[in-house]
Amino acid sequence: MDSKKRRIETRVWDKAFFSKLSQLEKLFYWFVITKCDNVGVYQHNKKLAEFHCEGEIDFKEFATKLNSNEYPVILLDESTIWLKYFVRDTWGTLAAGNNLGKSCYKLLVKHNLLERFIKECSNCIDLKSFRKSDDFDMPQTRVRSGSKASTEGEDSQGQVRGKPDSINTTITSNINNILIKKFKKVSRKTGKDISEIALQSEISKTIDVLNKKGIEDPKTYLLEKADDLIQNYKEGIVKEKEINIEWFLNNVRLGAIDDLPF
Repeated sequence: MDSKKRRIETRVWDKAFFSKLSQLEKLFYWFVITKCDNVGVYQHNKKLAEFHCEGEIDFKEFATKLNSNEYPVILLDESTIWLKYFVRDTWGTLAAGNNLGKSCYKLLVKHNLLERFIKECSNCIDLKSFRKSDDFDMPQTRVRSGSKASTEGEDSQGQVRGKPDSINTTITSNINNILIKKFKKVSRKTGKDISEIALQSEISKTIDVLNKKGIEDPKTYLLEKADDLIQNYKEGIVKEKEINIEWFLNNVRLGAIDDLPF
């Protein structure tokens, strides 16, 4: 859930990147700032934006004009941009001990930006607090002190490159580790009952099923269902002997989406 109030840069009117924008684009800039999610990812809604801004907006041209060393804008796809310094300018430093930090972590995982954010915005995340908690799976990323953020993995337009298969494997591996950590709260046998490769296969299969059933964000949905199951265990609704990651994934695949048995 996005915050209803956000801190803004009062000196933006003096910035070189802002001066390049037309009057319509300046209004659209504020639209983007208030409509993007908590980590600065904005998915363009052409109809809504042009209704409020009362003008036709060239989204790609806007992103190109806005993008600069001072204010990097990364094009994630044809209709989605990431305002790279949004977290720095709006929230400061993310920490694991509050709802904002948890929300931003989930969004960075969802957008495939977690590892990159840690590398390139290292001052904006308290890594120790996230790594101390079992609720977060953090990549082991080295950040070179004093060096500029790496631009490896971008093309000339700032768009993220990478083979889809390798990206999907990383996502599945991350979910694999997160699920094991979650289920260890219930049973220490978790992780021994199924091999890592078999578990990755089961997770991939489950995500494919959820995609076909129209779940908008199957990865987040899957982790939320795991949280629901663990909460039901704590409340005594389900018992430890019934709980197994394989059993859980099978229930997610086979159960009716709105009527899962937990």
